[in-house]
Amino acid sequence: MPRRDLEYSKILSGQALNVGNVTTFGKELPMATGYLRMNLRINVALTVGDGANPITEGELFFIKKIYILTDAGEVLCNLPGAALYEVAHYKAGTLPRKTAILAADGAYSVNIPIWFVDNRLIRPFDTVLDTSRYNQVTVEITLGTVADLLGAPGTATATATLDLEIEHTSEVLPPEAAPLFHVSYENDSPIDASVSTT
Repeated sequence: MPRRDLEYSKILSGQALNVGNVTTFGKELPMATGYLRMNLRINVALTVGDGANPITEGELFFIKKIYILTDAGEVLCNLPGAALYEVAHYKAGTLPRKTAILAADGAYSVNIPIWFVDNRLIRPFDTVLDTSRYNQVTVEITLGTVADLLGAPGTATATATLDLEIEHTSEVLPPEAAPLFHVSYENDSPIDASVSTT
């Protein structure tokens, strides 16, 4: 697909997220195009008060779950932030940007790109997310609490917002670019190999 047929659209900017709870959205996402990548930037505004002991990579552990579901019941993503951060590292070959949590007032952010195509494939568009197949794609983000950021939270408080951008085709995918599969980032249930065969 030529780059001129692709767009990078800012969908949400400064969308409030519920700390210690779930935030759901979806009506804002454009349909009838092919998604190559969804980029989530979760911004945390931390007021430390008498809090202390920043947790190493707490900015990742704070993102408890990102759940993306189509109205056809297809799970596209069901992983915590730390796992998706590592998947993005593997896919892109470089670490996404993030700001390490400190015991100081400030704004901290984590970029989590979710890839729907893999440029290492001979036909990367075989896994593009064809949203013309759906009426809606829903995104749920579950955040933790200050205790995920600081070992001694004390009187510390945190608020969070989301910026969301999508790299997508400018039009409906042509028949020759229709995907053969869809990507699903999920955990497999553990099995005991000594008593189970799969």
